[in-house]
Amino acid sequence: MDTDWMSFVLANRCFDRSAPDHNIDKLYDVVIGFIADDKIRNMIRLYRSGMMKQDDVLKAMQEAPWRVMQYSFHTPRSTRFLTLKEVWHEQ
Repeated sequence: MDTDWMSFVLANRCFDRSAPDHNIDKLYDVVIGFIADDKIRNMIRLYRSGMMKQDDVLKAMQEAPWRVMQYSFHTPRSTRFLTLKEVWHEQ
C-alpha cells in the first residue's frame, strides 16, 4: 500500500476517468493488490474530507492486521485460462 495504490483506489471509487491510473474502462485485465474494504474506504473518506493526511492513511493501512490481497479479473480475456477446481460453502 503506497501512494500509487491509494491513487488507483481513489480513482476507481470516485469513477474518475481523468485520473491516469483508473480501471473504470477495463484498461487492465487483472488487478492484484490489497482489498479496499469498508475499513479502508472509511479512511479514504476521511482523507478526501481533509480529516486525515495521506501519510497517516497509508501508515494506518500498512499497519492494519486485516490486510488481504485480492486478484480482480476485469475482462473475459483475463478469465480464459481459469478453471473451477472446487466450490466451498460456509455453514
